[in-house]
Amino acid sequence: MKTFKDFNINFNALSESNTFSSGDLITGQISFELSKATKISSIKMCLTGKVNVHWSSGTGKRKRTHHARIDFFNLKSMILQEGVVEGRTTLPPGRHVYSFTCQIPQGDFPTSFRGPYGQIVYDLTVGIDRPWRMSKDFVTQLNFVHHVDSNRPELMAPLSGSNSMNVCSLSCTSGLITMAGSLEKKGFTRGETVRIICDISNASSRTLTPKAKLKQKQQYCTLRGVQRKLIVKNLDSVTGLPISAHTSETHTEMMITIPADSSLTISNCSLLQVEYEIELSLCLRASSDLTVLFPIVLCDIPLHPHNLGNNVVTRGSHSYPFTFQIPQLNLPSTFKGSHGKIKYSLEANLSRSMRTDSKAKTHFIVINKSHSDPMLMSPQQGITDKKLKFFSSGTVRMEANIEKTGYFQGEGVKVVAYILNKSSRDVRPKYCLYKKYSYFASSKRKVETKKLLKEVGESIPPSAGQSVTRIITIPPTTCASILNCNIIKAEYRLKVYLDVKYASDPEIKFPVVVLPAVFEHNSNVGVNMNFMQEPTASPPPSYEDYVMYPSSTGFDGKS
Repeated sequence: MKTFKDFNINFNALSESNTFSSGDLITGQISFELSKATKISSIKMCLTGKVNVHWSSGTGKRKRTHHARIDFFNLKSMILQEGVVEGRTTLPPGRHVYSFTCQIPQGDFPTSFRGPYGQIVYDLTVGIDRPWRMSKDFVTQLNFVHHVDSNRPELMAPLSGSNSMNVCSLSCTSGLITMAGSLEKKGFTRGETVRIICDISNASSRTLTPKAKLKQKQQYCTLRGVQRKLIVKNLDSVTGLPISAHTSETHTEMMITIPADSSLTISNCSLLQVEYEIELSLCLRASSDLTVLFPIVLCDIPLHPHNLGNNVVTRGSHSYPFTFQIPQLNLPSTFKGSHGKIKYSLEANLSRSMRTDSKAKTHFIVINKSHSDPMLMSPQQGITDKKLKFFSSGTVRMEANIEKTGYFQGEGVKVVAYILNKSSRDVRPKYCLYKKYSYFASSKRKVETKKLLKEVGESIPPSAGQSVTRIITIPPTTCASILNCNIIKAEYRLKVYLDVKYASDPEIKFPVVVLPAVFEHNSNVGVNMNFMQEPTASPPPSYEDYVMYPSSTGFDGKS
């Protein structure tokens, strides 16, 4: 027969939802029934809060386990001590009830959460110690909620965004599609309905279908964020009415309801974050979707505007803090060329009734760190042969290789070449690093090429073979490669060639991807750098459609 029966831990509810928050005083009773007289040493209580994450990656011998844990607090107290109750430590059979009081510490603790790879839990453990017996523990969990400050103005501020793309048909006639969307605010509660306003202009020959999705992102991290695990869930979606081809200024609205059982936003935990976003997209056949993302915050308390639009600001200098999150997209790096640029700006708008708005704008630099392609670490090699006919005779042969494809700004490219000169003349190895910027618009293409550096090696005499090594340093000021933009591309080539008099030069070209040096010491190329979401922009025309790189005539002046 069990000694302890019907053990219960009961709380005095502080709210209808039976939740607790930072600083709350918890009161309640523990109750249990003893089947026989039992000697008790003590009854202890422990209040803990913690987060832990745990997942595996790889398979077989390469399987790795990642885990981390942080304890928020661990408070202990005594409910019953030996010899305190009526001067004896033996409790008679029957039902026993003891009251308790404890307080959750003040602190910025995250909301309770359970996911497939981690959890945030707050436990109240009651332990009963008996002489010569193992402690008997009873655990119950608290539903902890982190209250979001409803006075934060950005939660009530409307959200807006826009995007556009050109669609090319079989006849290569482009049609511009533009979409502008907005939400009434950023902060919502569970069960609330989100109103999505969308204005669409369709100059293409295709039918478009607007669609809105509510997405939840769960991100699990190890300490210092070295390893990460991301889960994206589609919680709900709604589809609008199709938009016919060659239609301008179509206004549509869609409503999407946040599930009542959704977890709250968690942004104040270093190991586990829960975020939400509304994805507004235009779906069209045979092309990538046009997308606009709106990050939203799920709060536990309904938000109410405080004198919205009627704020009175006194004379003098004022400053207001703000936060703004760059969307988790594969965005191209900031760029400025002769015929185009990629720039990012942040604009503040001060609205006054019956007055013209005052605006301030600043630009900021975005550096793309999506370098997860394993091809960046792949070595490259090439072979070229040349038979000489005029003013000389014989053949020359060159085999060259470089260690990889991706290099950081300022990093040296080690070129190893074996040159076999069976001709009657001296040959000299030369090296040229050049850039090629391409600009695309209305099915046309503008190309800008420029030599960045040129180096010359030692001459190799006739009837001789020699292995040569050269370090070609990429200039630190070189713009990082841009390969993920549909109207601008920044590419680089390293040309290794032999200078042969009175003949065209045999050459080998290696494509080089220039990576931003700011990430050189923070990660390994192709290992730790990855991106959260696939790019939504359509790729530029294929390399085979154009003569991508000029011949050596353009650099050396030879005919």
